[in-house]
Amino acid sequence: MSNGRSLGSGGFKPNGSLSNIIVVVLVVVVLILCAGVFLMYNNEKGANNDAAAAKQAFGALNDSYNDLSGKYTALVANNADLKERFDQLETKYDNVSTDYASLKNQSDTMTVKVGEFLESEPTVAYNYRITSSLGANNTSDMKLTVNVFNVGNSDVSSVLVKVTIQSLADNSTGELVRTISSIPSLSSRSIDFTLDNSTRVQSVWVNIN
Repeated sequence: MSNGRSLGSGGFKPNGSLSNIIVVVLVVVVLILCAGVFLMYNNEKGANNDAAAAKQAFGALNDSYNDLSGKYTALVANNADLKERFDQLETKYDNVSTDYASLKNQSDTMTVKVGEFLESEPTVAYNYRITSSLGANNTSDMKLTVNVFNVGNSDVSSVLVKVTIQSLADNSTGELVRTISSIPSLSSRSIDFTLDNSTRVQSVWVNIN
């Protein structure tokens, strides 16, 4: 004879609180799985974004490299051109230097020869010529041109030119006197006298004042 309760024909049945716990656990598991999937998606999306940004940065870097490479190539070409021009200028400079040295040597030689030719004292030489010219009222005149040359090695401050003339009308004589100022060494000056056709030039005289 027993005092215990019979379990009945249906066996053991869980109560409602255990079922709720199982449901909560399943929900938590599902949430954890969702969170994991979301994190994996975000990480993959971030990685894709980083890859795209890296690809864009690499493209920009490649463009910069190509630009610098082009500029470097142009710079090398310009440098080669400048070097060629410099070499040409250097060659021309050397030629000019050689020509200058040659000309200087010739100039020095000429200076010595001219120095040997020049008079040590102030000296002038002269010549003159007579030509016909048309004067006032269409009358024919004579022009006497006297050329004076300084053949000394120093400048001449003043030269006196004296012309003796004779009138063919009455055989009278006279003098025409002019002054030429400042004739440097190895230089010349000219002076003109206008005469009528009835005049004859007897003499021309030039002297240093």
